Amino acid sequence: MLDEHRQLVQRVTETVNRALSLPEGQREETSEGLRELLDNLHSVREGLLKAGKDYLMVVTCCLERSEDLEALISYYVMAGQRIEQEAIMKAGRLVAVGDDLKHVKETVSGLQELLIQVSSLRGRSSR
Repeated sequence: MLDEHRQLVQRVTETVNRALSLPEGQREETSEGLRELLDNLHSVREGLLKAGKDYLMVVTCCLERSEDLEALISYYVMAGQRIEQEAIMKAGRLVAVGDDLKHVKETVSGLQELLIQVSSLRGRSSR
């Protein structure tokens, strides 16, 4: 999931740069491809949030942790989302991105809340 996220963010940036180097009349086709990449990023965010919610259920039921998943979520909250937001804002020069930026913020908020809940459950299990 992390590799897919990185690759998509890189492709968004490359597509924006390529589109901006074209004359304005030739950017439409690139803009359509850009929208598809942004939609794919949305799907990755949804997948990350779903994986996090599933993980919270496992921690709640079994008190079983996954450091790999926690590291993935933490990376996205701390750095990945900023890199993604920068790429999305660049894409905003070519396509509407308001919903994309809003979804990034909602995803980060949901993942932060999830990490807080997991942390509190871990605290209870170590007593």
